[in-house]
Amino acid sequence: MPCSRGLLRRQVIRAAKRAGEIYEKGHINNEPTFQMYMVRFLEEEFKNCHTTKNKRFIFCQSIIKPDSKDIAPDIIITNTQTIIAIIELKFTPRQIDWSGVGKDLSNLNEIAQFRDNTILKIERFTGKSKPEYPIAKGDVLFCWIGLHNDTPEVSFKEKLKDQIGKYYFGNCYMEIHLITDEEGRVSSDVFYE
Repeated sequence: MPCSRGLLRRQVIRAAKRAGEIYEKGHINNEPTFQMYMVRFLEEEFKNCHTTKNKRFIFCQSIIKPDSKDIAPDIIITNTQTIIAIIELKFTPRQIDWSGVGKDLSNLNEIAQFRDNTILKIERFTGKSKPEYPIAKGDVLFCWIGLHNDTPEVSFKEKLKDQIGKYYFGNCYMEIHLITDEEGRVSSDVFYE
């Protein structure tokens, strides 16, 4: 059965491609800046769509606890009640950092494996109650986005399957590759299930 997050997937792809355009202009030079532009473009995507306007919250580097480990994904998207997407970013425009990619995919996989027990808690919230966001019961988009110089023939998920083992993403995993060349131009490639 296909992933039910088609609209969200398209919004994430458009936001990533726009971030690639900003990189080409020389405005992204590290991962925090890459993250900032991704959040900005995702917010614009959500705001400009009647289906998602005022119905998405974005959290950056917020800790979630699958199993007993603290993981702080780069971007978490909620539908104001549950987590609907978890995104890891990798900024290595000159050479791919395989250990970093493996860590990102392992973290996403662990969250997917223990999704029934994983909750995002907003610890710094200053109101009367602290909001909590469980992972949605249906499809959750697990996404890895990398700005790098390696043109993939297969997904990095496929390339690292021996290192990581069994995957728990179900049918809702996506990789977006923003591939840099020597002149600083960016092309894109997308793998998804």
